[in-house]
Amino acid sequence: STIGSLSCPIIVSSIELSSRHSLSFADIKWELDRMYARHAMTFTVALASGIVALVIAWFRLHTVSRMSASTSLHVKCRNSAYPRTDGLQRALVPDELVDWRVKWDAYRPINYTHPKVHGKNWADPDIQNSREVVLKFNQIDGTVDRTSFMGIYQLDSNRLPLNPRGRTGICGRGSLGRWGPNHAADPIVTRWKTTVAGERVFDPATKRFVLQFVAIERGSGDWAFPGGMVDAGEKCTDALKREFAEEALNSHKANPEQLEKMKKTIEEFFTGGTQVYSGYVDDPRNTDNAWMETIAVNFHDETGDSIAQLNLQAGDDARRVCWMDVGSEVKLYANHRDFLELVAKQRNAKCYPMPHTASLHNKCRNSVYPRSDGVQRTPVPDDKVEWSTPWNTYHPVVFTHPKVHGQIWADPDLLTCQVPLHFNQIDGKIDRTSALGPYQLDDKGLPLNPCGRTGITGRGALGRWGPNHAADPIVTRWKIDATGQRVIDPISKKYVLQFVAIERGDCGEWALPGVSGYTFHFTLYSGLPSLFYARVRLTRLVVVRAIHFRLGTL
Repeated sequence: STIGSLSCPIIVSSIELSSRHSLSFADIKWELDRMYARHAMTFTVALASGIVALVIAWFRLHTVSRMSASTSLHVKCRNSAYPRTDGLQRALVPDELVDWRVKWDAYRPINYTHPKVHGKNWADPDIQNSREVVLKFNQIDGTVDRTSFMGIYQLDSNRLPLNPRGRTGICGRGSLGRWGPNHAADPIVTRWKTTVAGERVFDPATKRFVLQFVAIERGSGDWAFPGGMVDAGEKCTDALKREFAEEALNSHKANPEQLEKMKKTIEEFFTGGTQVYSGYVDDPRNTDNAWMETIAVNFHDETGDSIAQLNLQAGDDARRVCWMDVGSEVKLYANHRDFLELVAKQRNAKCYPMPHTASLHNKCRNSVYPRSDGVQRTPVPDDKVEWSTPWNTYHPVVFTHPKVHGQIWADPDLLTCQVPLHFNQIDGKIDRTSALGPYQLDDKGLPLNPCGRTGITGRGALGRWGPNHAADPIVTRWKIDATGQRVIDPISKKYVLQFVAIERGDCGEWALPGVSGYTFHFTLYSGLPSLFYARVRLTRLVVVRAIHFRLGTL
């Protein structure tokens, strides 16, 4: 295959994988959709472009979704205390053992179902201790929908449903009522932020208008959409309206006149809507046998004269309710921030900075460090990741791989020598700046990971202190049949896109054919951008296979 003036073997073989195949970088079809949509230019155009255009293109690609709501490793329901318990700790599940397909004979999850669940009319019976009741999984069971947005889920040897995203460190139902999927509905009600004069508020930094959404504060202190569980036999559309009225308008305490006006406005406003997401939710209540799934729908008041005119009042289990700016630095529940990112991008509104320092990094926490002889990171719970959270007893493991010391591509060991490095700037030929902005240094002058604690200090297997820059080319083509026609997936009715993937020899995971460079700054000025250099270099060194995913139609 030839792209511009570069010629190299790109596709060696093509294999078909389902949406459940485990890929290290993503197996989320709509995340890859956003990747595809954000391709700034073709390779031919890029090779002929100037420095400014290349920088803009790189930053556009760099803002590709960090979305993990659908099929990436769940984080909030692993390696932490179960919510609303007296510190009930989940069994530790490292990233490489999350998938049920990975054999783990020593796995002993904690068995827990909250006492409040037993005997409730909204909850299933305890089938762990009683074989008399048979639930019909993967189908409509009376008035209870036991199907999953994720497709057919498996049952274990005891006929209990298995979480389609893998192990969580706890079995039973936790505080969830249903075995298997527990369906919820999340209305994302938005409007444009306006001035007193009625003009839309413009954010000068992002050069976009500011979007607001209705948010409620939960008892946990997290902010969330005014959503909730879909009742047995209830339609999702009805649940969206009911939950919004109960939690954001306190409909239970409205007088008849207020209730009538409320119902009329909601009925008219909720007739439209754009579905943002439907699927698995990384909810802290999830267990091995019970998990949350949701349908999130955006209802937008474009003119501000509909739902925006209603008086918000916290009700049901909400502490407070308000119109909140999208982009506000507050803690949002579960995957709600991810959904807002999608809404903001669809409406070309101000969004959250990406990548975001408050997004919990998960693959570099609570696991064994790769390519080490079992070096275990110090466990870091979600609420202690941020450096701004005091943690006087934090004592991370110190580790720098022996192969790093003395290499020409690596920095000197600042723990044992006093070689001055110039962080947050160009240091000779080394770019020590970060795409996240200026990062902090600790009391020893060592850079601090802008995304927070990882449970290990030193450099690990990385060469540089601070940011280590890499480049990931996403090379795609349409899948075609023997006649040269684009292949249409019969289920999604969309064309099938293929991308170049390499199977890494060090871990067996699939990845983009990217490469770490000395500096992004250096490769930009070298005349051959690292994006394209990486592609040529790696496709010649390894067997490349194209993995297809449905990315949508043009």
